Amino acid sequence: MLQLCLSWLGMGSLTASPWHLLLLGGASWILARILAWIYAFYDNCSRLRCFPQPPKPSWFWGHLALVSVAVDEEQRGKHAVHNTSGP
Repeated sequence: MLQLCLSWLGMGSLTASPWHLLLLGGASWILARILAWIYAFYDNCSRLRCFPQPPKPSWFWGHLALVSVAVDEEQRGKHAVHNTSGP
């Protein structure tokens, strides 16, 4: 079986088994895939930066539109509420 000596790394007579080499290769492949995905995401974001951003919706203006719709419906009589005081 193939046994590589790691004495040139200063580790003495330790040997690297094929399983260690396979694990190292797999970890390197996964790391390369993650880095490639990060770079593709960065490249995509940098290409999309040239487009103008839409205005961010404001909480106040969004809820103001909901209130005005409710007031319009109330004025039309759809949600008429009759308050009485006393018997």
